[in-house]
Amino acid sequence: MEKYVTKLWLTILFIVISGGSLYPQSLPLDDLYSRIQNKLKEDKSYLNIHSVPLQLKDGEIQNLQNIPRSDEKAPFSFQISDNTTYNIIFLKEAIEVDSINVLFVNEITDKAAAGETFFGDAGSGPQIDTTIVLTFKDIQELYFYNKEKYDFFFNYVKTYLKEDEARSLLGINVDEDIKKSKGISSTNNLDFLNFMRVNYNHRYPKPALQKRAGRSRRGATTEQSATSMQIDATFTSVSFFHETLDFGFSTLSGEVSLGNRVLNIHPMQSMTLKGGLRFLISVSEDNQDLDNDFLLDAKLMGRMRLNTASFADKVPFLFIKKPKLNVGSGLIVDLSATRLFGLPFLNFYIATGSQELEKPYVQFGTNDSSVAYYSSQQWEASMSFFWNSNEALTLRFRMDLGAANYNVIEFLYKNGISKKLVFNQIQPFVSFHMNFAPKNNDFLGTNFRYYDGQLSFNFWLKLFELPPEHTFRFETFYITAPLFRSVRPWELEEGTSLIQIRYRYGF
Repeated sequence: MEKYVTKLWLTILFIVISGGSLYPQSLPLDDLYSRIQNKLKEDKSYLNIHSVPLQLKDGEIQNLQNIPRSDEKAPFSFQISDNTTYNIIFLKEAIEVDSINVLFVNEITDKAAAGETFFGDAGSGPQIDTTIVLTFKDIQELYFYNKEKYDFFFNYVKTYLKEDEARSLLGINVDEDIKKSKGISSTNNLDFLNFMRVNYNHRYPKPALQKRAGRSRRGATTEQSATSMQIDATFTSVSFFHETLDFGFSTLSGEVSLGNRVLNIHPMQSMTLKGGLRFLISVSEDNQDLDNDFLLDAKLMGRMRLNTASFADKVPFLFIKKPKLNVGSGLIVDLSATRLFGLPFLNFYIATGSQELEKPYVQFGTNDSSVAYYSSQQWEASMSFFWNSNEALTLRFRMDLGAANYNVIEFLYKNGISKKLVFNQIQPFVSFHMNFAPKNNDFLGTNFRYYDGQLSFNFWLKLFELPPEHTFRFETFYITAPLFRSVRPWELEEGTSLIQIRYRYGF
């Protein structure tokens, strides 16, 4: 069965490389290997075949000895030598191929430098000899029968592409002024990490990539933060992290903030103060690799009632009226997870507390007969999808699709206290995020969210940076009045705005 699966995969790969021409399915497996290898060796018109130099370290050479080869060829051992280098030839990701595929490995030897010329004259200039030491068939046999060896080449290419550009094997001239772009998504956690590092108020570690000799760095900053502490602060929230709270597989940070994730209200209208801990847990096989590990971002928080209604309409940067909906104290669990078993990125949030309200901060009516509206529970579940405008990741997009729910209890204070549940519906929501990051420099971001008949709009713009790692952003938020339906008793009749400055240190 495995042989037939292999043959089908090889046929599809041959169709992709050859430009889409169909080929008979009855070809023997060895014949398919041979034809693909010849196609790769002779045809210089393809766009998606690239190479990267394989520059080995002392610790890596031990794993590349006695590599088995097909067709009764002797095993091959790589070496570290001044006159010998290697190139890994691979197929790039494309619409038809969702992952890079290692194709074969070349050995390039400068015989003049090694003193191996016919007359032993090393001064006659370089004499380059290129040999395919691991053929396409050899690589595929490693994939199916010696996966650890194949994974070395595969992971090496992936790591290299994070730092440098691969060299195209295209043998024809291309007009460099013609630019092509397409919407692309990463096959790992890269898009998720890019989004969280720019928009989230808690730390996501940046990998410290080692620079290999003879290779230039890209413009993007990929080194670990130079600061031992990260702070994100606004008028309505503050989060903080210190390097002593980094435990390798997990990091711990703290947060104190106003606001409510589900309700269509601004932080100053929530009438609660919440605080707690945030955990980032990385499930790794050996060494931590955030790009590929399963990540769980979890917040465990408590919230207490705070009478922000007494001053919310007096704050100069809040263009709102006094809120009408009381929110209760309780516990909050906020989870986000990367892909698991092929699923999309998942998010879940729940806040719950007591359904009793003895002293509301906001109520309507007279002293002997008044009414108050109170929400004790909210939850939200969603899936996240990420993509980019092009390979340069200039425009980065995220869309959340999900459902949410909150309850509203009406309390009547007349000859005692009576209560009844007046609202408790599960409703769908959609949110759309966009970040503009030219040359990997986060410059601005925006977010639209439609839920429960109301549209929320958020926008931020980087104002300036100060050394070493101080960043200041301008932020504005707007929530519309209910659209396409009547206003409920606990809602405001007009749209509300919020303007604030965000300070970020060490991000």
